Amino acid sequence: MHPLIIVYCGNPVDYASFEGVKYQQKEGTLPKNMSEVQPFTQKPEKKIFKDLSIASAFTVLRATELGLGTCYVGLINREKIGEKLSIPPHYEIPFVITVGYPAENPKQRKKKELNELILGKPSQNL
Repeated sequence: MHPLIIVYCGNPVDYASFEGVKYQQKEGTLPKNMSEVQPFTQKPEKKIFKDLSIASAFTVLRATELGLGTCYVGLINREKIGEKLSIPPHYEIPFVITVGYPAENPKQRKKKELNELILGKPSQNL
């Protein structure tokens, strides 16, 4: 296998309407009048990032299962990638994932304690 770069991208136009939720309206898990939930919806770009993040997480898990290494790369030249791969300019390209055989196989690190994971001021109540 040669090294691989997976480019994650999404079309904001696909996220701009509620067309994709008609089945949920039919099932009754979303209201028929979407104006009721409009204030709670996210911008198309945020929805794209969320969906692509989920997809990339499964990519990384599967690659690891196959003995491959991956690396998230967020500092990319989006314009150049779009040009080289003929991705329409209005598409969002938030990141890429590189895939290849790892040069080393380090041991798993010790898990952090809960108090090391809490962000912000330490609470006296912990």
